[in-house]
Amino acid sequence: MSLNYYKGFKAFSIRAFDNTGVKERGIDMKKHGVLIVLVFALSVLTLVFAGAGPTQADNQTWCEEAYGASTGGSLYNTQVIIGITADAVATKTYDKDEAKNIITEQKALLDVLGDYADKLLKQGSSNKADLDTLKDISACIAKLKVTADALLAYLANPTDYAVDDFQTKREASYAAIAKLLGID
Repeated sequence: MSLNYYKGFKAFSIRAFDNTGVKERGIDMKKHGVLIVLVFALSVLTLVFAGAGPTQADNQTWCEEAYGASTGGSLYNTQVIIGITADAVATKTYDKDEAKNIITEQKALLDVLGDYADKLLKQGSSNKADLDTLKDISACIAKLKVTADALLAYLANPTDYAVDDFQTKREASYAAIAKLLGID
């Protein structure tokens, strides 16, 4: 027996082999198409109204996991962008205005991520591990904002103190992100 797809009105055909040759039985979409659609729609509605979908707790967990995964990557990338921007200023690849624009954009991104972390924390979590991770994410966001501010302070007043302050904050934010993501 084989399942074959045919274009046109006969959508699927099952071929059965016996000693007299090949017998073909197919579904005529003109005759049975409406019936098939109705059965499918009825099945979907039954699942929806029977509560076979995910629970609110499942949806919340899924949202927390999606937020955590995407935010982890964003935090790492923001750390890298801040560092590359500082290095680009030091090598005169970027001027101070370009660097300020880049860092200001990154701070805006951090504000959005932080707002969502706050919303999720206020909403509560379905388990303690997720709640702890959200708190760690918020701490990383705060450290990255401090690092970005330190770079902006250096750009405004390039002193040895500003360089050392930025470097200290850069290392602290990286350590927090590395711990969050489990990297070294």
